[in-house]
Amino acid sequence: MVGEEGYLAGVVTPNNLLHALDPVEMHANVELLEHTVAEQTQELMTVNERLQKEAILRTEVEEQLRLLNENLEEQIKQRTLELIRANSQLKQEIAERAIAESEVRRLNAELEQRVAERTAQLAASNAELQQEISERRLLEEKLHFSENKVRAIFEAMTDIVLVLDRRGNVEVLPTNTAAFGEADLDLVNQTIAHFFDDENPDNWWLVIQQVLDTRETFNFDYSLKVGGREVWFAACISVLSKDAVIWVARNISLRKLAESALCKKMKN
Repeated sequence: MVGEEGYLAGVVTPNNLLHALDPVEMHANVELLEHTVAEQTQELMTVNERLQKEAILRTEVEEQLRLLNENLEEQIKQRTLELIRANSQLKQEIAERAIAESEVRRLNAELEQRVAERTAQLAASNAELQQEISERRLLEEKLHFSENKVRAIFEAMTDIVLVLDRRGNVEVLPTNTAAFGEADLDLVNQTIAHFFDDENPDNWWLVIQQVLDTRETFNFDYSLKVGGREVWFAACISVLSKDAVIWVARNISLRKLAESALCKKMKN
């Protein structure tokens, strides 16, 4: 061994080295160091795993937030476009209504003027006779218009409309039931047959009697087995006279299918 100034300080031999360092103590120190290093390594690995999980979770949350933000922005855009279109349509309708009101006022003014002129002309002749003819003609026009309007209304209806009385008479009103989309099925006759089916568990005549007695409208849903499948209707029974009711049945099969699909979806 050489000192700081370069002079020989002593000689180290294997015996001297073994005498200075105790092997048992050195082994204990080494084991202590190895145990400490293992504990710190395990602790670092645990912290690292936790940090990795937190990083993954944070990444997933950030992705979800990004998707939600994109979806919200898209909804806002769509809603804005809808509001713009609705506002534009509303403005157009207001403008069209203003034009229509102006035209109605003009036509009313012209009509009033013509009526006044015609009235002055008729007053010079037989006022009573002309008045009777005018009223009869107006009544006929109104009656003809009412008949056409009622016919057009029934032709536009796709519902089954029946008139039934206490005596069991059934009258079918001419509606456009072919628009049901069931052109190959006679749903009107199937419905009428249901009234006279002894195996029908629902006595519809009792329901009609109830409506006639209570004078209150009755609504209910019913189904018919037609062509190997079930067709659903929503029926509304209202009083038509003291002895008769009007039966209006609307095909709601599509609605029933949608409700069934929604229930299955909610259960899943």
